[in-house]
Amino acid sequence: MSLEFLVPELLSLILHSIDSPRSLHNLISASPASPTPATTTGVSSFLDKYFDESSAFDFPTSTVELIKLYKVYNRLSFLIDGYLNGIKKLDFDDSVITPSPSELTRLQRAFLRYGLYSRVFPADDTLPWEDPSPNHRFSALKQFDLFVSRLKPWECEEIVCVEQYFSTLIGNFVDEMEEQLAGTVKSAVVFKPPIWEDDAQADLKDVGAEENLWRFDALDLTSLAMFSFDNRYRIHDNITYMASLGLDFMYDLIRSDKDEHLRLIRSNSPNFRHFLEEALTCSPGLTMQECDEESAWDDDPSYNNLAWLQLGLGSQSWKYLRIDRWSCRMSPLRELGYVFWDSARLKSTAVQERLAIASSVSSDKATARGIRRDKETVEERFNGAMIPRRELTRLESQFGYIRRPMEEELE
Repeated sequence: MSLEFLVPELLSLILHSIDSPRSLHNLISASPASPTPATTTGVSSFLDKYFDESSAFDFPTSTVELIKLYKVYNRLSFLIDGYLNGIKKLDFDDSVITPSPSELTRLQRAFLRYGLYSRVFPADDTLPWEDPSPNHRFSALKQFDLFVSRLKPWECEEIVCVEQYFSTLIGNFVDEMEEQLAGTVKSAVVFKPPIWEDDAQADLKDVGAEENLWRFDALDLTSLAMFSFDNRYRIHDNITYMASLGLDFMYDLIRSDKDEHLRLIRSNSPNFRHFLEEALTCSPGLTMQECDEESAWDDDPSYNNLAWLQLGLGSQSWKYLRIDRWSCRMSPLRELGYVFWDSARLKSTAVQERLAIASSVSSDKATARGIRRDKETVEERFNGAMIPRRELTRLESQFGYIRRPMEEELE
């Protein structure tokens, strides 16, 4: 029933019964005049059309639509250029910054599909304990059934390479943020515990007896939880959550200055969700028939490349290669985007050597490079130190996660 057609007396009674912005939002959402969020059926129908090779979406014709398309293309080109320059810095191949037409097609497809995946399975804007949650419609299994299972394994591997690239970039920003926090904490410390090596030089700073000091620990109880010992094992989940926010988020993050980096990361911490990594755990095992079907290659981007046959296909026991955050076995190869390159590039001596090294990296070394769970936290670094309470407040305002409006509403 449309609210605007209610008699004034009844409408007034309803409005007077609303006691919070959340209730008002729910009321507006109940009106047919309000657009409803994407449903499972709607997403399924859209993906049916997307994966139907005989179907095609109409090309934009209006000025507004063309401007939007141009914006998408610009952002896509920016992200791919950054990706190629990053691979060049890994001593892969200087000419990689000018990919062949077929290589560029693979790259564009991978980035666009990753962006599409993040849009049809959007991040949850509600709190974890709220019911219902939009993402409850799209569990890891549902994501696998609706999207991943319709891809060939090598097509999915292309998307995984993009996910790893974004997660690596975000991880680097988080590391910078953590070092910046550590430097700020160090300058605020007024008492150093005896275990510190330089304790003999300066145990105390000149503070008044009335100074309210706080022991630098239990960060999980503050808005600095992202840097706490107890939450270190969740840091990877938070990073992949931010990577799942899609191409627009990554574009804004990469192009922003340090202050905006902080704001974007703080605004999305400490959040977690099921995304591509969890969806891939739903993969069935690989059969011999499926393995034989993929035992060919072609430089045509409609087919898998030579590197997938040599390095990817033989590494899988599941139909779709998983994202293994414990052994990181495939991470060095994914870092080099091994599934994107044509045979001419792959057959060059320099590239062959680089890929051979990547494929032989031990699990311990790969894990040490890409996993933060064993890295010392800021809390551990300054364990036992004392800082003024006012400094803690300043640290939280500068580095703590930014509460969502709905969280503040519940307090």
